[in-house]
Amino acid sequence: MSLRSVLWALAPALAAPASFAGPYASQIAWSSPAMTLGVSVVDVRYYLSSQADAVTIEVVPLDGGPAVASFSGPSAPGPHAVAWNGRTDNAAGPLVPPGPYHLRVRVQRADGAAWELVRSNSTPNGAGHIQTLPGTFPSSGVAIDINPENPRFGQIFVSVSTLGATNGPHGALLVHPDLQPADLTQLYIADLPWVGGSTSDLAPWGIHVAPDGEIWATGSTPGGGGVELARGLPDGTGDRDVGSAHPMVDQPPDVWVTGTGANRVIRWTQGTLGNGAVMRAAIGDSPTLDGVPVIREVDGASDQGFYGRSLCVDDGGNLYILTRVSQIGGVTIVYRFDAAALAAGPLPLNTAQAAWAVTVAAAPSLAGAGLAIDHRNRADAGDDIIYALLPLNAPPAGTQAGIYRVGISGTATRTLVLTPDDRVVDLSAETISGVRADIACDWGGNIVMEEPFNEELRIYAPPGPSDVTTPGPSGQILTATAPGEVPGVEAIADHILGLVPLEGDDLAAADLEPDGRIDAADLVRRAALP
Repeated sequence: MSLRSVLWALAPALAAPASFAGPYASQIAWSSPAMTLGVSVVDVRYYLSSQADAVTIEVVPLDGGPAVASFSGPSAPGPHAVAWNGRTDNAAGPLVPPGPYHLRVRVQRADGAAWELVRSNSTPNGAGHIQTLPGTFPSSGVAIDINPENPRFGQIFVSVSTLGATNGPHGALLVHPDLQPADLTQLYIADLPWVGGSTSDLAPWGIHVAPDGEIWATGSTPGGGGVELARGLPDGTGDRDVGSAHPMVDQPPDVWVTGTGANRVIRWTQGTLGNGAVMRAAIGDSPTLDGVPVIREVDGASDQGFYGRSLCVDDGGNLYILTRVSQIGGVTIVYRFDAAALAAGPLPLNTAQAAWAVTVAAAPSLAGAGLAIDHRNRADAGDDIIYALLPLNAPPAGTQAGIYRVGISGTATRTLVLTPDDRVVDLSAETISGVRADIACDWGGNIVMEEPFNEELRIYAPPGPSDVTTPGPSGQILTATAPGEVPGVEAIADHILGLVPLEGDDLAAADLEPDGRIDAADLVRRAALP
């Protein structure tokens, strides 16, 4: 049985509850790489994150032309398999032309009056907390894989540590998709190799999922110093430690990775170096920062020190950083530095050169904790939405606690002081505290909040109608052939393996020897045909 088959068999156990709004599809796949039009059928498989009002499946030519077939699918949360008969309406309409096809799944929700808490791993008796690993140090960051091409698309990761434990792992914890109580020690997926080995006395900080699915994180010793970057590979194994030639100073609260391969760029925030600097390293395919120049890209103005808590990059390459006056509090401001200014230099830039200066909290007793960016399948790079988390609940200033909408990336300049009316989520009545809290957005525009001192994850769904289209992975291709055509290599191979039944004319056509049977010799003969 293939790995995909195993994952699909396990999927029903991971179904999301029907109350979760903001739905989208993942795990989009054909059940077979080949079908004979008018003879066989093939299943369209997908996993729905939550209850939808309508689901539309589209069969799209590989060359990117308009959909040749469109039909409805089940709208309940969880895994689905819809049999397709090769016809335009999946009923009695005409057959589609022979050729290669891939999939799109469009998910719609019609209502939703306001932002609402739709799922939490916290229960009245305290079960289901994130921090079930032995140790004394809480989580510190949350990240979500939002690339439909990746095998873990849609899954949530939390940076965790078992600080001081003899054999404690540090790294990324794969969170159960429906946030149900689970043995999270079995879901721990990436032992990120910090300096001194994975059992060293290091605490987790920022975490981010790169476009190719690699998990990048930062960590530090409790007293500062000994700070490194590390990454976990998509297969769940820990990679080499990176950055040994450029150790950081004090806490690096956040990390963000753009590009893949030779174009990979890593940015991270510094808690003290250069008054809250943002560092940049264009490492490409290098497994280490040894010999790779590290640039101080953004620095605090000489007359205003700040602590760089969180950062993110929009689809246009503009850089956002959430700053505080100190590690534990102070005025919270979100600065934006435009891609053009970063490219033109000279670096580092300072706060006077920022295109945005949005004050999220003016009260010194508050402390902003995290940034998130909603850039779900948006065609226009100017439509990204930036959110900021203000978690501290310290009355009377704590009445401002919440998740704030900072702005839209298409806005060129923005200078203002936000008020509680700018909140999308009001947290003033919640017992939410901690400068290590963090937020991230998923493909459906929902906000996931990690709150470590209550050891809790929450998911908040946006208001209004939702219409989210997810493309199937580019490697998921169906080849539809007309009856009587010689089946391709994939179809013959899958038939030999017992994965795809061949019938009628296709069965006869696949016997290329011919010797009354279909075996490896037929596969070799077909591969040699023009």
